[in-house]
Amino acid sequence: MRRAAAGATLRAALRDSIRLLLLVMLLVPALSHAAERRLELLVFGPDDDVFSRYGHAAIRVVEPDGRDRVFNFGITSFNRPGYIGEFLEGRVKFWGKESTWAKTLASYRKWDRDVIRHRLKLTAAQADALVARMERDVKPEFREYVYDTFRENCATRLRDYVDAVTEGAVRTGVAQAPLGGSYRDDVRVAFAGVPGLLVLTEIVPGRPLDTPRTLWERMYRPAALGEGFVTAGVAEPGVVELRRKAPDPLTGDPRIGNALVFGVAAVIAGLGLWVRGRSGRAQGRVALGTLAVSLPLSALLFIVALGTNWPDMRENALLFVLPPTDFWLLWPAIRQVRGRPFSGRALDLYLGARLAAAIGVAALTPLVAALDAPLGQRALAVALTFVTWQTLRTRSAT
Repeated sequence: MRRAAAGATLRAALRDSIRLLLLVMLLVPALSHAAERRLELLVFGPDDDVFSRYGHAAIRVVEPDGRDRVFNFGITSFNRPGYIGEFLEGRVKFWGKESTWAKTLASYRKWDRDVIRHRLKLTAAQADALVARMERDVKPEFREYVYDTFRENCATRLRDYVDAVTEGAVRTGVAQAPLGGSYRDDVRVAFAGVPGLLVLTEIVPGRPLDTPRTLWERMYRPAALGEGFVTAGVAEPGVVELRRKAPDPLTGDPRIGNALVFGVAAVIAGLGLWVRGRSGRAQGRVALGTLAVSLPLSALLFIVALGTNWPDMRENALLFVLPPTDFWLLWPAIRQVRGRPFSGRALDLYLGARLAAAIGVAALTPLVAALDAPLGQRALAVALTFVTWQTLRTRSAT
């Protein structure tokens, strides 16, 4: 009897041990998973400020011990002296910084901006490598980099970091995505509500801004970064943390800048037709007015092209038709206003060559990639050179 009872007790203890072992085996993976870091891509929506029109991106790291950090690589001082000059020259310094999730969320709630979270689908080893790289790149000796809106910014840094730790999974994962719009298309959307700035972006940047871009290239924009990570399978679809209450800052017609440039070109060309047959003094005044537009524009284009690191600023078709040598045309224009028109075959040849170059650039744009330019740029070049030719050529003076 005692033996039977002892056997039953032993069997019961064995069953309990097996159940406990099974329970531990089930719980260990869950506990292990819970102890892993959780990483999220944070995509912040645009704001009314012109510096915030493309949005922003950062990575949130939730540690097993409860620490909740945010790594941000889009920090700079927009108000420092000389910022605009440094930006045009392509040598603005940005840097990385570590903050907390609480502070970050409070700031974006205050600024009334969208916040979207994409959980990153990384292994523990990949997550550790990514965090180690970001921790290194926020240290003073490593944190600075030269900013490029389209190629080196807060989003491209994160794209490249995640691509590196996943051994190229991001680039490979988005390789089959169809080509999208150009950088200039993005600029037009971002600044549609700021016509003056949009006009400048239609004139100063050149051909590289108009090339269709891959999804990998378009991931310089934070929203496209989230799209690309999801497409590549390294992130989950976004979860809305905050939603902007104010109206969408990206309002307005993205075509308005090009339309304004084209409109100015039409007015200038019309002026060139109107002045035909007028007095020499009237033609001289129109010539001076036209040069007051073309000469500063020519100087701006050449100064930027010679002094910038941006490829988008160096290749502009207007450089072929608005040369700095036009400054000498002030002399015959002033003489004409004074009633002493300048005559000479050299002037006619120069004006004719400039007009032929402008028409050639406009006509060859669809055929020659190096001369590619928006319609507004081409129209403005032809209009300016046409009026100068019309008012200053020797036989037009009366």
